[in-house]
Amino acid sequence: MTKASRHGYRIAFAGEAGEEQRVMVDGRDFHLRESSLCDGLTSSLPVRERDLLRIASGVYVADRMLRRKHASRRVRLHVEVADFDFWRAIRVRPLIEDALQQMSDDVWDLTFRPGRPSPAGQYLPFPHEVERVCLYSGGLDSAAGLASRLSAGAMPMLTVTACHQAGQARRVRDQIHTMAQRYRAHVFPLVPRVAMIRPPPMKQQETSQRCRAFLFAALGGVVASRVGAPEVEVYGNGVGALNLLFMTGMLFGSRTTKGSHPQFLRAMSSLLSCICGKGIDLVLPFKHTTKGELVRRLLGDGLEKLAQDTISCAQYPIRTTGRIQECGWCPSCIGRRQSMIEAGINEDPEAYQYDLFGPAASVNAVPDKALGFLKAHLMQLAELKELRDDGRKPDILGRHLSWTKLLAQRESVRPWVDLLRRYREEWLRLVALGHRMGWRWATWYSPRVPAA
Repeated sequence: MTKASRHGYRIAFAGEAGEEQRVMVDGRDFHLRESSLCDGLTSSLPVRERDLLRIASGVYVADRMLRRKHASRRVRLHVEVADFDFWRAIRVRPLIEDALQQMSDDVWDLTFRPGRPSPAGQYLPFPHEVERVCLYSGGLDSAAGLASRLSAGAMPMLTVTACHQAGQARRVRDQIHTMAQRYRAHVFPLVPRVAMIRPPPMKQQETSQRCRAFLFAALGGVVASRVGAPEVEVYGNGVGALNLLFMTGMLFGSRTTKGSHPQFLRAMSSLLSCICGKGIDLVLPFKHTTKGELVRRLLGDGLEKLAQDTISCAQYPIRTTGRIQECGWCPSCIGRRQSMIEAGINEDPEAYQYDLFGPAASVNAVPDKALGFLKAHLMQLAELKELRDDGRKPDILGRHLSWTKLLAQRESVRPWVDLLRRYREEWLRLVALGHRMGWRWATWYSPRVPAA
């Protein structure tokens, strides 16, 4: 342990009761390039905000290293922090555990141990006036959302990316450069690297990695605190934020993504405000917008190439040869393809391992094992037929709202019902296209659909 302590702070984690804790050390087993964040901000971080990034890094590492045996896990995590008295206070830990549970559906048990403070550099104030901060992953929602905000004149903008994939930093910077030129905008990207050092093979890791959103949100909150921004914008579309279950059992566990769910964002906002000592809210500017409506902005502004170059796959990188980058059959890929078709943007079908929306010959050759999530979308489409013009919510939405606490106090359900009605109409147009194209899966849904 003496040798390890020369690297940095330690984390320890374990899953099931009785499981031996695994100890990992910053700088030896993993790292978050805090120095690149500070260099970009020209600002050193206060001790508590540095500690928050330690906790977020520990969450990210534990999430990757503890494979799921069930839909929900129990995670015991210990982190060394510099401001030990603050973190052991009874009011702080429940805020973190609540945010993590809202996002991952896991049960988190956090404890803190006294650690040494990280060395802090000396900087001049941030040289630009920036009141807007956003999270930017390099995915389709991020690109479409940022383009929409820049088109509306929301600038200057500071984007925050937790860079955890090979090539992600270059991809993000290229995308932001393209949009900055298109809209003549001032956009300042911060892309701190987060990585495991000599990690085990992917087959030994938890691939869902649902806790990346906590790391992203923590980074965004810290940046907003440093530049004095009261909000961090999250560019998820409304259907993804709602995260309506596809079928029984898909609400919980690793098969859902809750990084932009309003309840998680509210929990994270409370945590950030407590730690930073000022009000910081994570907001969803497009919570009542479908992905297709959001992506259409890119086509209208001549940025279809930018849309095509984004990555959406939940399994990326899928590690195959050739031009294939995304699997094509996961919920993220299906949502991407549906929205791109709705927006009128063509894609190269060879970029996908399985093409569910191209020429009939290739679509109908897709094995049944790769059609499960598509079938789930069609089942959801059938359940959404209960949506009514008067705004009454169907049973599927009522149950979901009750389980997930999506609505804030006194928030009307009507905009969410209208959102789902428009989303359903988009899918009906896609099914109608499928009938004309001869896609076998389109026959699984009633052929009585409106023409596109």
